Amino acid sequence: MFFGTMYSGTLEEFDGQSIQTKFLVIGVPLLPTGTIYRVTPNQGFPMGLSMKSILFGYFRTTFFALGFITLWLQDIWHIEIDIYPPFYQYSKYGSNLMIFIGVIAWLKYLFDALKENKTRKILAKAIDYNMNPKYLNHDIVSSIYMIALEKYKDKFDKKEWELEVETGRINDDNKDILFALAIYAFKLLPNDRYLNIYQIMCNYLNVNTNG
Repeated sequence: MFFGTMYSGTLEEFDGQSIQTKFLVIGVPLLPTGTIYRVTPNQGFPMGLSMKSILFGYFRTTFFALGFITLWLQDIWHIEIDIYPPFYQYSKYGSNLMIFIGVIAWLKYLFDALKENKTRKILAKAIDYNMNPKYLNHDIVSSIYMIALEKYKDKFDKKEWELEVETGRINDDNKDILFALAIYAFKLLPNDRYLNIYQIMCNYLNVNTNG
């Protein structure tokens, strides 16, 4: 039996970046201790606890393992059939349900990897951080926005990036960094101005605004 810690509940994985939760493990993941936005194997942003990541950590590992273990135990311990036959039947249902939930959770993980590819490729090209900010908390979004802003200023020596978008001065050289700034700025300040800027960049790059 394994004792220690492990990361599970991986969400929104793309090109090595994802959201993961660290669990205390006693055979199976039991107690979540923290969620991170993992950028590289050695770099990540702590983001408190993500309930969605925690649930999928349980579904994909704990439920999956316990489902198979309890089915195996039911085949060994037949005494329940003689003492209380319905218990054996209900426990079978419970085990199969846990396995079914585990399978669905794994399928969702596989299909989620296909979402938002275009958005995340643009972000990776512009600022290295490819996570859609809608999945991140305010502090992380603010930190990455400032990184993007510094990259923009260093490359173009301009302060008002918003005006570049609003006046149509978008080109192949600045489109990716302007998109990154727009999507992160709109997450931080979801007002009409930044919504308009974000929509302009999505239209220019043919990206779904819900992405």
